Amino acid sequence: MSDTTGLPEPDEGGGIDIDGMEKLQPDMTVGDGHDIELFEELQKAKPAPPVPEFYANLADDMDAAELSEIATRCLDLYDIDKQARKKRDERQKKAMQSSGIADTAGPQAGDSAFEGGSVVTHPMLLKSAIQLSTNLTSELLPANGPVKSSLIGTPDRAKMEKADRKVRHMNWQCTDQIEEFYDEVETALSQVPYDDQFIKVWHDTARKRPRVEYVPGDRVFVPYDCGYFYGSPRIWIDQPLPLAEVERRMDKGVYRTIELTGAGTNGADETASQQQADKIAGKERSAANEDGVRPVVWGSVVDDFEGDGEAPYLIEIDEINREVLSIHRNWEEDDETKRRFDWLVKFSMLPGRDAYGLSLYDLVGSLSTAATGALRALLDSALVNTTPSLIKLKGLNFSGQTQQLELCGVTELEGAVGDDPDIRKMMMAIPFNQPSPTLFQLLAFLTQQGESLVRTAIDDSAVDASTPVPVGTQLSRVEQGLKVYKQIHARAHRAMGRLLTIQHRLNGLYLDEKQLVLDAGEILAKVSDYQGPIDVRPVSDPDIFSEQQRAAQAQVVSQRATAMPQLYDMRKVEERILSSLKVPNYEELLAKEGQVQEQNAATENLLASMGQHLAVYPEQDHLAHIQAHVDFMQSPVLGANPLI
Repeated sequence: MSDTTGLPEPDEGGGIDIDGMEKLQPDMTVGDGHDIELFEELQKAKPAPPVPEFYANLADDMDAAELSEIATRCLDLYDIDKQARKKRDERQKKAMQSSGIADTAGPQAGDSAFEGGSVVTHPMLLKSAIQLSTNLTSELLPANGPVKSSLIGTPDRAKMEKADRKVRHMNWQCTDQIEEFYDEVETALSQVPYDDQFIKVWHDTARKRPRVEYVPGDRVFVPYDCGYFYGSPRIWIDQPLPLAEVERRMDKGVYRTIELTGAGTNGADETASQQQADKIAGKERSAANEDGVRPVVWGSVVDDFEGDGEAPYLIEIDEINREVLSIHRNWEEDDETKRRFDWLVKFSMLPGRDAYGLSLYDLVGSLSTAATGALRALLDSALVNTTPSLIKLKGLNFSGQTQQLELCGVTELEGAVGDDPDIRKMMMAIPFNQPSPTLFQLLAFLTQQGESLVRTAIDDSAVDASTPVPVGTQLSRVEQGLKVYKQIHARAHRAMGRLLTIQHRLNGLYLDEKQLVLDAGEILAKVSDYQGPIDVRPVSDPDIFSEQQRAAQAQVVSQRATAMPQLYDMRKVEERILSSLKVPNYEELLAKEGQVQEQNAATENLLASMGQHLAVYPEQDHLAHIQAHVDFMQSPVLGANPLI
């Protein structure tokens, strides 16, 4: 069951069989130094903790009639909630069309006015979407990992070491172990400008690691009256699964075993957004349904499945057979409040009035459509003025004719030709107006309004270097110019924090130190580290979202440290500056900090005169040391010397 929900199966606890461990013997030769280190680490490592029976698949022991009633009731609610969000799916399709990607022109902008006319789409929406997703990705997904420590309470050495271990381990998971982490999260962020997007996190027992999966917003449904997504009584995911995957989960005990009938789905249930995404990607689903894809409904619901009152559960249902595949409790065993676990993380651009937010298309879609219309009018006007359209006479003279002009072609009119062979009297070019300057002004106005409404990049006013300005003023310009994006970034930062919280919880349930040694070569973190408060958070900063801000802040710190050096640790200042400039391996450039050792009073006086630090040790004669230091400082030859 943990393959799909993240909750563990009881029969999966108590450790795992690690291939090759029997080959690691303590009597290895000196030449096998690496293997000896690995063996020693394995000796210290612990297997995965056993998982309580509390998280068993309840459907295995429930009556068939009861399961049938549950499946019918849940699928009816699922259909109601899905239908309530149908218009949102159409709107997301329009947003993707308005971006102008692939060969689509966008229905709201209209087709070309005539055959051969322009079908170009103004890049306003696409430009802002690319800038927005790129900025979010660069901040939330740095190359070294998205996790940093966040100590709770008064910091001490034990807390710092524990947090550092978890930071190393979780960053290793995100960058190496969970190979799809960056790709899936980046895909979600790339689609945020078009609608809310989701990331599902769970534990995969087959791969023995956490899994991360991108879930498009058009496949997630909540009730019509839901106002807060994470507080919704029902959260549904429409997740098509290949037949082989469903059977594999049955074999592993993740799903209860049922007879799978029906032909599955061949894509007929695809959402409008998915169809548009397929068109952009240039792919088409085969009608044969070779993989036997079946629609499986995943739900996080608050219900009374056990007759003990309402509580949070996870349920999965085969929609074709209308059969319950699994039901699991979705709260911590010892939690009397039964607070629901989260498995789905929402990334949203701007908040709306209900569970879903507003997209970039909701804000600038109409402006983008108007700009597309103005751009097409200009291009069509240029086309008909550079490619003449003609009319000519033929046949007898008929009055009262109505003809559709063939632009960039020849239109024939009935009329008396006569005996005059002069072709200029038989054919005439149609006079069209030149491209209007008003259209140019309108296009510029619409573009400026659309890009300034939601500014996702620093504009020229914030980075203009023609006139020197103080650093504080420059920083203020940047912040004022990007206030809207700052809030977008803050929401994405909180969503990433929720994702890391789920990853933290999975490590507390599943972390197998022995498997970790084989995968990473050492015990990066202990399972006991995750049995406590969450002291990690995203490495991004909701108040800093650009390199210009970091550079400006580093410059301010440098100026203040130079003005008042007695208040600053200059080494830390230099580290902050080099870090903000992203100098690789800057630690290698700085002189090594000397280790403070226990010394006698005379040596300490000498070290102090050289500007080095001193340390106090319990066994020293403190009064004698202090007296020696006072005598040194008061001596006009030694400490009181102006040179010293």
